[in-house]
Amino acid sequence: MGMRLLLVVSCVVLSGCATLFPASLSVKERLAMFPQGNIPVRGEVTLRWNEFQIPVIEAQYDEDVPLMLGLVHAHLRWGQVAFFKRVARGRMSEIAGPWVNDIDHVVRMLGISSDNERLWRAMSDEARVWISRFVRGFNYYQQHMIANHSLPPSFSLLGIEPEPLTHLDVVTLMRLSGSDISWFSLLSVLMGDDPHLSGQRAEAFWRQLIESYSNGASLSDLQAAREEKSLSLLSGLFSSYGRVGSNSFAVAPKRSSSGGALLVNDPHLGSSSPNFWVMATIVSPSYDVVGFMMAGVPVMAMGRNRYVAWGGTHMRGMMSDLFDVSDLVARQQWREETTTIKTRWWFDEEVTLRHTDYGMIITDSPLFHKPAGKDVALRWVGQGESDEMTAFLRMMRATNHTEFEQAFATYAVPSINFLYATKDGIIGKLYGGRFPDRDEERMYQFPKSIQEDDWRAFHTALSLPIARNPKRGFLVSGNDAPDNLGDERIGYFFSSKDRVERMAQLIAAKEKLNLADVRRILLDVKSERALYLALVIQNQLQRWDITDELLAAWDGRYDVNSQGAVRFELMLYYLAHALYGDEDGDIPRWQARWTALSSSLEEDVNALPMEEHRRIVTQAWQQANEKQQELPRWGDMHRMKEGYILKAVPVLGSFFADGDWGIAGSRSTLFKSSHRLVDDKHYTSYGSQSRLVSDMSDDDANYAILIGGQDGWLGSASFNDQTPLWREGQFIQLPLTAEKRQQLFPNVMRFAP
Repeated sequence: MGMRLLLVVSCVVLSGCATLFPASLSVKERLAMFPQGNIPVRGEVTLRWNEFQIPVIEAQYDEDVPLMLGLVHAHLRWGQVAFFKRVARGRMSEIAGPWVNDIDHVVRMLGISSDNERLWRAMSDEARVWISRFVRGFNYYQQHMIANHSLPPSFSLLGIEPEPLTHLDVVTLMRLSGSDISWFSLLSVLMGDDPHLSGQRAEAFWRQLIESYSNGASLSDLQAAREEKSLSLLSGLFSSYGRVGSNSFAVAPKRSSSGGALLVNDPHLGSSSPNFWVMATIVSPSYDVVGFMMAGVPVMAMGRNRYVAWGGTHMRGMMSDLFDVSDLVARQQWREETTTIKTRWWFDEEVTLRHTDYGMIITDSPLFHKPAGKDVALRWVGQGESDEMTAFLRMMRATNHTEFEQAFATYAVPSINFLYATKDGIIGKLYGGRFPDRDEERMYQFPKSIQEDDWRAFHTALSLPIARNPKRGFLVSGNDAPDNLGDERIGYFFSSKDRVERMAQLIAAKEKLNLADVRRILLDVKSERALYLALVIQNQLQRWDITDELLAAWDGRYDVNSQGAVRFELMLYYLAHALYGDEDGDIPRWQARWTALSSSLEEDVNALPMEEHRRIVTQAWQQANEKQQELPRWGDMHRMKEGYILKAVPVLGSFFADGDWGIAGSRSTLFKSSHRLVDDKHYTSYGSQSRLVSDMSDDDANYAILIGGQDGWLGSASFNDQTPLWREGQFIQLPLTAEKRQQLFPNVMRFAP
């Protein structure tokens, strides 16, 4: 285990025994912790709860909605917001110790929390008031709990001291959710074994990266491309805070059995608890909304009001570039900032950040090499002024598709494929984001030259094409490349078409869809691409008179009890290692990608000399046969461990795991449970983890579910009470009408000035 792990375990156990064995609390006991005293509301407020601790806020005045949301977020996710805040501000060392100092240094360089006072000033008055009221409510709850000597159990374990939430913290959390997935492709070029990375080699590597993703990449592809542990940790952190992968589809009334448009959201994120999302309903003079919020951010990222439903998937737009700022450094046209990284269990570390007009100089980090000795800065759209808070407030109030689309006038990050459906039957898809209008001739330049800066003009959601009411009667999105932009290039690292083609196939198969059909689509585990590859492998085996009955019988579905899925994945693993592995058996990172394997395996196997073909194919089959004796079914091999975020930590993880079960799905199925090339038992930690469905024919026809639960308080009955429903494909109803709210949310609290 090593002395380092032993030290960490000892410190954690000594400081967090209460967290390892938290007291069990019923919903009634948890709700009793909510303050009932002199909450500073302007008017009368009714707060309703159901048995899952999902709240409904009914306020006489709009300004009391964010105040109550602050109280609700603090009640349900105080510890999680404190954790998010430390991630976004590069303060993870305060929790995890000196091992993440370099990560904190890089996070501060990315600019997520820098100059946010400027962003605050650029916001509309209504956005600033909304955030300020949210912060006031959040801090009121904190003060109430501190006065009652009641802190979240996770605080002692993680070494977190309570501190007030500020308006700039909320701005920073919004920027965290806008993090750019292209960072990890850009930064991967600056990492590796060569400390003397030449400019020519860096540019060749960047070209290879773009071209290798030309057929689309899944999140497991992106993970496979990240060999360096530090970059993997960084990408793991940020992929948890944005919809890096997701499915979404909108169905027109003519294809709906109810006669109303349907909007279906299936975001893909990390599967740890607490869930990324907080569910709620808000009702006030200007708002009548149900939906999902990021913990610590008081707007509905996905949801519906009585007129419009919205959601979407990460677009993977290219919102960042690396620039050669060596000339600026030589002319001393940069400004310096010294900052201290406070470190748990060790000495604090001082680091220097150098700012330029093109972002901070990222190659000052010891994690990165300087290509040809150049100083390189990272420039990100999120470092500029924009106002996503106002955009979402306007979305939440929109009464038709035009108002919804116009809400994006101030929107910049993250890049999202937004789908919507309206009460009057319009469905649409727009590209939310602000994208540099890059010169295609400089696509492969790495890093870019500041003399040829192509960040002077931008594409926006309102300048790019918007799809509305397609003839086929539905719209789908699965992180795939836009198909209606013509020659405009707004990204390189899109997902493959696997999921969108499967969604379209299943939707088109039914003349009219109902909720049962939607559920079937969300839980679909068939991969057409994997099935094709299985046929390819069968043909290779038959050249040597081998008939594999498991592959022959497999229909491409990754069901828990499937034996064919295991056989396919084992054959893929052993063939890939035989074809592409080095002397140590390691596969080049690009070749380990699902899209690379699925596009090249057939050709590469067929190109083998006859004797080598026989040896590789028959040996792979023998290895797969032998291994499958240990793991006969997909659920034996492909597992999920549900529980608190620390569930994966060695030794201590067993205290936080609430279940260990076989799970269906795979890397490219609609019901996604991501994994890499595998030949043994493994755990998925990313994929389908929440669902939100709305039928616009009925104000009460809104159905949602989370893996885990609403409450982030360890020991709470609502910490993981939704997981059984999620596993069964069930939903919780989130109605909009007063009568139904009163029926389904019987626990009532009332507040007055």
